[in-house]
Amino acid sequence: MPKKERLLIEKTRQQAIKQELYILLLTKREETAVTKAATTANVTVINEAANMGAISPNAGKIKNRALLIGFLIPMIFFSVRRLLNNKIIAKSDIEANSDIPVLGEIGHYKDEESQVAVKRNSNTALAEQFRSLRTNLQFLLPDPENKTIFLTSSMSGEGKSFAAINLAITFAISGNKVVLIEFDLRKPKISKHLGIDKSTGISGYVIGQYGLDDIIIPSGIDDNLFVIPSGHIPPNPAEMMMMPKVDDMFARLQQEFDYIIVDTAPAGLVTDAVLLNRFASTCLYIVRQGYTFKQQIQLANDLKRTNRIPKINFVINDVVHTRGYSYGYGYGYGEHGSGYYQREKTFMDKVRGRIKGIAKPKRKYK
Repeated sequence: MPKKERLLIEKTRQQAIKQELYILLLTKREETAVTKAATTANVTVINEAANMGAISPNAGKIKNRALLIGFLIPMIFFSVRRLLNNKIIAKSDIEANSDIPVLGEIGHYKDEESQVAVKRNSNTALAEQFRSLRTNLQFLLPDPENKTIFLTSSMSGEGKSFAAINLAITFAISGNKVVLIEFDLRKPKISKHLGIDKSTGISGYVIGQYGLDDIIIPSGIDDNLFVIPSGHIPPNPAEMMMMPKVDDMFARLQQEFDYIIVDTAPAGLVTDAVLLNRFASTCLYIVRQGYTFKQQIQLANDLKRTNRIPKINFVINDVVHTRGYSYGYGYGYGEHGSGYYQREKTFMDKVRGRIKGIAKPKRKYK
């Protein structure tokens, strides 16, 4: 076959092959288009896709949950702490366990060196609390013959001697002639706190070594306040309190003094307060916040129920508002006898004042 004819036949053959392939592809495309047009979609697009930010984690929910947990954890902690606490914290702890009235409260005293917290013209919150206690006692004892006030507690360390000293000073600065008797013959503290020699005292008077005038000592704090120290610690304090000379002493003191403040031994440990109750016009039972156990309130209830100390009233000592309980005496007489008493500002109060001063714009006056 001639060369040119052979080349033409090859080109024709290649053209036929490509033409058939092209026709096949066109046929497939038309079939696919028909099939696609006949198929109904089961998905409807409502909104077009858009970037709405992070879906997870949800920052708002996490913040709300964190705030909620932040509030719940302290509440649960303090609730559990309160349930597990077995000491007197609030006035409600006493009211829930006793029907004996709470006559007053005494705040926390920071000065550990001196136990004298009340002075003339003193306008501190603590002094106002003792004045309030004095007023309540005067309403409780309107009869001039009722002038003997006993102080006792459940155990040592509840502030019984501190309360006796400052209550006696409060009565003395009001113009009453007061004698403070250190009748805790087992563990006397008043003479030590006031710097008085206790060698001449009750124990020496009872055995006839001294007369009553010999043991009545000026307090050195106020002209109206006198102190009878305990004397040497006797081997038999309970029997000594039952001697007739003790009756003679109280009979004479009631004639010479307006008020008799007696610091006795803790009633929860010994019977001294019960033995001396025959002279008491009223008895102040000292409980200390965060120190006295709740079950010790039952001791005061038993003393009243059995009529061993029938005229008994509670006084809460060492009250600190950060423990969850305080009436907060926020007013009193000023330094010059007028105005209101402002409590001493704490460090945090000063910081808050500085912040408010910076945030509040200063006014300019023309």
